Amino acid sequence: MTRDPGTQVAVRGMFDGAVWSATAATVVEDTLERSVLLVIPGCERQLSTSSGHVKDGALRWEAAKNGRWDMVSSPWERTRVLWLLEPGCYYTFAMFWDAATGDFTNYYVNFQIPFTRSAAGFDTLDLDLDIVVSPTLDWHWKDEDDWADALACGVFSDAHIEGVESAKSEAVERIESGRLADLEHWLEWHPPAEWAPARLPETWREP
Repeated sequence: MTRDPGTQVAVRGMFDGAVWSATAATVVEDTLERSVLLVIPGCERQLSTSSGHVKDGALRWEAAKNGRWDMVSSPWERTRVLWLLEPGCYYTFAMFWDAATGDFTNYYVNFQIPFTRSAAGFDTLDLDLDIVVSPTLDWHWKDEDDWADALACGVFSDAHIEGVESAKSEAVERIESGRLADLEHWLEWHPPAEWAPARLPETWREP
């Protein structure tokens, strides 16, 4: 089910089989080993009204657990992003540029449920825990309190919690060992001029 470069897909956050978030992205590279996706300002995005973009602590996860949320349109803004997804991994690396200036701003580690492929694109779930990494590979944790809220709500299985705890040390080791050097060739990459902001496929709401 690999997709050709230029294909527009949805990266969906799924909770109990329902769509919690959906971001339109364009496929840059898609192999069995890694998928690279592009998000630019204007890409369509749908967020739950209880998503992590509304910082109301544990209430977000309680809403998810109870299946109570609505979807609202919130197009991507300000940054150009490459997401680099690896199969079976509890995190993904991302690279951020200021869309207005073209300046590279930072690497990012987003902890999430390992992705699966769907008719719409790629399905996962953002777990709120992150690492922000500077261009010189200085790093710090982000949103540890949100991860703690999720744990307190009891919304994740023991297997998922163990997966994240193991992935934390792995991600830090990759940063501190300089293994992000394998991403440096993307620093000079630019999307083709004809690639417009991605639109969500018609199937983005389907299970």
